[in-house]
Amino acid sequence: MANYKAKELPPLPEQADLSGKGKDRPPVARPLVLPRQSPKYQATADEMRRQLGQLQEQNKTLCQSLRASDEENIMLRKQITAYKQYIEKQDSGLAEVIKAICSAFQGYRETVVEVTKQATMSEEIAQCEREAAGRLFPPQL
Repeated sequence: MANYKAKELPPLPEQADLSGKGKDRPPVARPLVLPRQSPKYQATADEMRRQLGQLQEQNKTLCQSLRASDEENIMLRKQITAYKQYIEKQDSGLAEVIKAICSAFQGYRETVVEVTKQATMSEEIAQCEREAAGRLFPPQL
């Protein structure tokens, strides 16, 4: 078994008293809680009530502003949706117009090519006929 020596405790401070009676101490300069009747308490309570009123009014104003912002947000979202649908309709309409223009141009080009071919062939045939006629019937002088 270990042999432990009892340690000595440090001496108590001068004002410490373990008997529970306590030494004469000076009274506390101010109480920890202000009594309700004191003017300082009343001023503090009035100030707190005033601040509470201001905060409630500020809260009311902010709630109204938030509601107005929410309503505006809803309205703007509806407008955005309407504009989006309008633009999509315009895009599809524009695509149809471009498709019609391209189709018309393709038809025009095919017609021009065909007419040009026919005109060229007719001109060549006429030229050949003139040449053949000139050989068969030489010009008379």
